[in-house]
Amino acid sequence: MAAVEAGPAPAGVAEAGPGPAAAGTVAAGSVAATITALADRAGWEERGQLSGAYHDLARGTLVTYRAVRLWLGWSVSFVAGLLSGLLGVGGGFLKVPAMNLGMRVPIKVAAGTSNFMVGVTAVASLFVYFTRGYVLPSPPPRSRSGSRSGPTWAPRAPSGSRG
Repeated sequence: MAAVEAGPAPAGVAEAGPGPAAAGTVAAGSVAATITALADRAGWEERGQLSGAYHDLARGTLVTYRAVRLWLGWSVSFVAGLLSGLLGVGGGFLKVPAMNLGMRVPIKVAAGTSNFMVGVTAVASLFVYFTRGYVLPSPPPRSRSGSRSGPTWAPRAPSGSRG
């Protein structure tokens, strides 16, 4: 199967790529999410301990928790890190059940913690790849052409799946 690349943009049409406006939008969204999270006083975290509380909107209650068996979490995280490095798989499929079942952390806290770990390692990796020159500041032409044609053709596609 051959890849098809779109030709140059028609006269008067600028190439769409990430720019200051996109970066500003992402930054504004991040700031708004942070302010919203900090303004929510329904939960707390106990400093120096792996315990806290959060308001579960689905249940309408305040859920308190305290992590137990920390050695289990450290051990599983070590194995998950080894597997991630050797096989290129994420470690969340090991860490989330270990936190939830082994350490008795609520599933929402375990999933959020795993997501936070992914973010930290992604940012660390970004700096390494960027300093080595592996990060391209603009998307390749194929993704630009797909991002142009997708919004045009997607509304015309039939909804539902055909078995």
